[in-house]
Amino acid sequence: MVVMQRSRMRLPNGFAALRDDLGDIVAARRRIRFGGQQALADRIGIARETLCRIERGRAWPQPGTMDQLLGALDLGWDDVAIRGRSPNRCRTGGAMRDGDPRMELCRALRIGRLHAGLRLRALAATCGASASQLSRVERGEVLCSSLFVEDSDASGCRRVTFSHPHLAELAKLGFGESVDGLHVRTVFEDRFLEPVGRLNRLEGKNDE
Repeated sequence: MVVMQRSRMRLPNGFAALRDDLGDIVAARRRIRFGGQQALADRIGIARETLCRIERGRAWPQPGTMDQLLGALDLGWDDVAIRGRSPNRCRTGGAMRDGDPRMELCRALRIGRLHAGLRLRALAATCGASASQLSRVERGEVLCSSLFVEDSDASGCRRVTFSHPHLAELAKLGFGESVDGLHVRTVFEDRFLEPVGRLNRLEGKNDE
């Protein structure tokens, strides 16, 4: 049996260490969402052999790889790390900083969603994400996700938006652009088989 030295990765504030069964957690979620190892390895840009070592508990992921794994597998730090005080300095790379255009976009998404009267699970059902993933996005805790699209405008300035049109519309609403919240909600209700109102009632009031 190979016993690895504990990872020295800087963790977000409030977390002491990565879980010893991190590899098992990654492997279980990977089988559900991607099937084989190669599909996930290609998605996050690492060699399959590297992913195999992580899943077998023979290597700890690098910080950048950890961020990619969290996004691709829809995991949060509570899923992969132990809460407590870290002996190392806390990392700031696990969350967006003020001034990051993605942070402003995520704040606008939450404002727009609340203005439109939509709950997280109802919104998640329309855009192929989970409620937990959208919650982390709104809090600025997701650095790497296919939900974000980056390009440049005509002047060459960096521009960030959401890849799904529903999220993009809600962000516009949050930014105060000319999008009517009631209209956004009506579009959601008309387009999907499960009425948004029914989903909201099932969730209760703790989803915000």
